[in-house]
Amino acid sequence: MSQSKKRRQWSAADKMRIVLAGMEAGTEVSELCRVEGISPTQDYSWKKQLRIPLGSPDPAHR
Repeated sequence: MSQSKKRRQWSAADKMRIVLAGMEAGTEVSELCRVEGISPTQDYSWKKQLRIPLGSPDPAHR
């Protein structure tokens, strides 16, 4: 019998932390996603949800 995994609920703070970490210079998004346990598609979706334009500089430095 197969067991189903419980879906993880990510807080807004966690989503923001991961998305911003992926925007830092020199960060490999695929590696970050693997470490955090999310897919690159999830990272992309969170960027859209947070309305952060892809390829934009870190919003903290604006």
